[in-house]
Amino acid sequence: MIYFLFSVPQNEILCTTISHNNEQIVTGSRDRLIIVLCLETGEVEHSVEQHTDAIVAVALTQDDALLISGLLLNKIKKSIFLFIFF
Repeated sequence: MIYFLFSVPQNEILCTTISHNNEQIVTGSRDRLIIVLCLETGEVEHSVEQHTDAIVAVALTQDDALLISGLLLNKIKKSIFLFIFF
């Protein structure tokens, strides 16, 4: 088994998900930051800094066009990422 370790510019990652095309990893952290990484290289492709609280859940729709994030204080945010996954 081969493992890869990526350095991510985030404090305490609380959640992750992978895109349905297996090309990106999405992470959410205590420091209110979502980062989209290229799965092959580990490079940061995008970041979202618009959240007001720690991100405890991230999910992508089946077509990878929408990212849904859950915040620590009972809030849900929808982000449109049509440009990321195509």
